[in-house]
Amino acid sequence: MSKIYQTNIFILKSNSEIYVPNQIMKIGIKRRLGHGNFGVVFEIENNNVIKIFKNSIYDNTLQGETSNIIPYTNENRELIFFNEIINKEDNKNYIIKVQAIGYITKTILDRFHTFVPNSNFIIIPLAYQFYNLYNFIKTDDYIFVIKIMQRLTDICLYLEKTYKKINLDLKLTNCVFKTPDKDINNMILIDFSLLKSIENNPIFNKRFFDSLNYYIWPVDNNYNLSHIHTYSICINGLELIFGRDEIKETLPDKNRIIYYLNKLKGYNKKIYEIFLKGLTEKMETEKLLELLNNFFI
Repeated sequence: MSKIYQTNIFILKSNSEIYVPNQIMKIGIKRRLGHGNFGVVFEIENNNVIKIFKNSIYDNTLQGETSNIIPYTNENRELIFFNEIINKEDNKNYIIKVQAIGYITKTILDRFHTFVPNSNFIIIPLAYQFYNLYNFIKTDDYIFVIKIMQRLTDICLYLEKTYKKINLDLKLTNCVFKTPDKDINNMILIDFSLLKSIENNPIFNKRFFDSLNYYIWPVDNNYNLSHIHTYSICINGLELIFGRDEIKETLPDKNRIIYYLNKLKGYNKKIYEIFLKGLTEKMETEKLLELLNNFFI
């Protein structure tokens, strides 16, 4: 998509005066901002973006979460989650505030996907991507790394305690800042496509989806879902220290984890102890936060 054009959408739910529920309205799509497995994001007017989902059609998408660890093709967990929280005023500044939910009424042709009428969407505020503000390859500023990990841990604990959910797609490319001031306390999470309930604490066993070797997931099987956040947060920390491209290319790999741990052991003993426990011990998110906080003692 290379030009601005007008299209029609139908608003199902809204918490913004701009978007009126149960009405068709016209919006102008300015440019594509990004795309992923579940949808494509476009900039629109009023400093907002619209994420149109690829395989989520109104009246043909599951309305509730299945027991499967990974969502089915027609199971839109992000939409389920935002439908639940759209009218909740206080999100503790941890997750993006959704402006509207609905579906498109006309076909939209994009280089990455053809969106048919009734494709679901969400509208959220335009924000600043983590790596657009922190434009570096890697860092040896360990205080900065720990503070980012603390913020990720706070976000995860909010999801766990408030909604009894974990995010299986916890990575810095899914984090944004509402303002460009780089205030870590304003870093929030925007993508919830791989959200999963942990009320019964199911087992995360990769043998059920071996083709999905995701670099932020544990190498070993039989993790309780409640332990996944800790592991993923530590992988994000490795990404800051050793570089995003390197971590994505070399993980998941148990020998490579050992390699990175040995490198950290030579850099900083306190950092090494945090990553050693976070990556090799199956621990709750609160325990990781305790380790991170102790770094400053």
